[in-house]
Amino acid sequence: LQSDHEELTDAIDAVEAGVMARLGTEAIVPLIQRFHTVLVEHLDREEDLVVPVLLELTPQQAAAVVDAAAVSEVNFALR
Repeated sequence: LQSDHEELTDAIDAVEAGVMARLGTEAIVPLIQRFHTVLVEHLDREEDLVVPVLLELTPQQAAAVVDAAAVSEVNFALR
């Protein structure tokens, strides 16, 4: 999932760069389509891998896992 997040960031950056460069529809639509594909694939994978594990935890355990993941994401973003 970590590499998914990197790919998502790249796709977002590409769309943002296209918008900032004022690319026309023909050029920006493929960038948006790529972002959509990457996002949906990531969410599907996350749902398949993470949700079943979370459902086996108590609410307190699940909250701790989610909090730890949020800290991990912040640390990754700060690199």
